[in-house]
Amino acid sequence: MHMLLPVMVGGALGAGLRHLLNLAAPHGLLPWSTLFANILGGVAMGFLFGWLHRSGTGEFWHYFLGVGLLGGFTTFSAFSMETLSMLDAGRFAIAATYILLSLTGAIGGAAIGLWLARVGVVT
Repeated sequence: MHMLLPVMVGGALGAGLRHLLNLAAPHGLLPWSTLFANILGGVAMGFLFGWLHRSGTGEFWHYFLGVGLLGGFTTFSAFSMETLSMLDAGRFAIAATYILLSLTGAIGGAAIGLWLARVGVVT
């Protein structure tokens, strides 16, 4: 319970950033803001994981940045609902493309972030 406040503050900041991304991202065939949030969140989470492991930094940053900020910023629940909406509308190829881009982008982003942390981009 002692990390509840950092999680809540980080979550509020992450949700605010997500909203700003939604306002800035183009609207079109795919829900670009959700795709961007999931990929950027993957890169950031991978980097954070690598940095925390390498630096031995305390649990505060794990909860504030990882659970709070990135938890509020990434949008897997929105991704799920948008995918179901595409499938419900019979847009199977678009849904499959969106799923593939989201998963490979988020996992690939996490790998890039982890690599950046391991090579010491930030100490």
